[in-house]
Amino acid sequence: MEIRLLTANDWQSYLNKSHIFASFIDEKLVSAAGFYSLNTIKTKHRGILFGMYTHENYRGRGLASALIQTIVRHAKLHLTQLHLICVTNNIEAVNLYQKHGFQIYGTEPNSLKIGEEFFDEYLMALDLLK
Repeated sequence: MEIRLLTANDWQSYLNKSHIFASFIDEKLVSAAGFYSLNTIKTKHRGILFGMYTHENYRGRGLASALIQTIVRHAKLHLTQLHLICVTNNIEAVNLYQKHGFQIYGTEPNSLKIGEEFFDEYLMALDLLK
């Protein structure tokens, strides 16, 4: 295993491999999510949805659902599975993802640590062939 400091150019390279979808209201960025495809021979059928966020003042308006639908449509052009990770106690997010067909297939215990508190995360997947 190699651990190294990423330069700004390294980070830009990773971003260039991703697709970032966003929604705007009155020129203000209010919601965004990212998506990228895995690229090894054995995993190139899979993609990852990441960084889903909607500004708190704009939640409940369907923006996150619209982003998920857009990403799923895009992913279906190239992939057979879409994966994501969601904190288990974020019930609204879990429900949102399940509403769009994502299923929980595992739990990663103590996946995040914020301060001294640990959080579990659900591993979720959507079969894009259905």
